[in-house]
Amino acid sequence: MAPSQGQTSATEVATEPIHELKLGISGYIAEMTKDLKGLATNAEFEFLAYLLSVAEEEARGIHRTMRSRLASATADFEFSPSPDDA
Repeated sequence: MAPSQGQTSATEVATEPIHELKLGISGYIAEMTKDLKGLATNAEFEFLAYLLSVAEEEARGIHRTMRSRLASATADFEFSPSPDDA
């Protein structure tokens, strides 16, 4: 079955440069942990919310580091939006 419009096939993902894939993954993890931290906070799971905030900051730090390294390596690289830009 071919992917529908807007979906990415496994072959396309496999051919995407690994640094672009990791950049996207780190941003995704940062956003997901932010959302999970909000759920944990609303449910008054203080320690879990704390752990998720640590994970969120780690993911954001990785994302920022990767973006700056890629920017210096390739001046014309097209970046995905940073979770910090939201």
